[in-house]
Amino acid sequence: MSRQRITQEIDKATRQALIELVRKHPERTLSELLAMDNVGHRVGELTVGELITGATGSRAGGAVAKARGPQPQRVSATPRPISTRTAAEQTAHDERVLAAMRGFDASVSTKELRDAVPEGSDYQLTSALRRLLRKRRITQISRGRGARYEIN
Repeated sequence: MSRQRITQEIDKATRQALIELVRKHPERTLSELLAMDNVGHRVGELTVGELITGATGSRAGGAVAKARGPQPQRVSATPRPISTRTAAEQTAHDERVLAAMRGFDASVSTKELRDAVPEGSDYQLTSALRRLLRKRRITQISRGRGARYEIN
């Protein structure tokens, strides 16, 4: 067995022992554990998933990924396709965007609108916002990635 392999095995065993020790004493706070002279730096390297499952795992997968559970899917990841080729279809989409904006108390961001209007692509949403701005039905409060809009 190579020296590197032996070092990896020792690190893994030490990590597993530390996980078991932390799990045996749930009354300890993270501050107390981090302040410990001999193991505090190693506690900071543990993941929440390792502490929940009690098993060591790579940060990218293994038992840690199982501990996270199913990941929620964003609505915008798979937008429902719509057609906005004709003026009538564009107007209908603009009205959906306006209806979603009315559901908010104050100004609304593009991301919030994306989640509220799952129909169409990001480009179609941006196009609808530009059309509504041109028609002066909405006002743009800020620009760039943090752009916010409100109804006139």
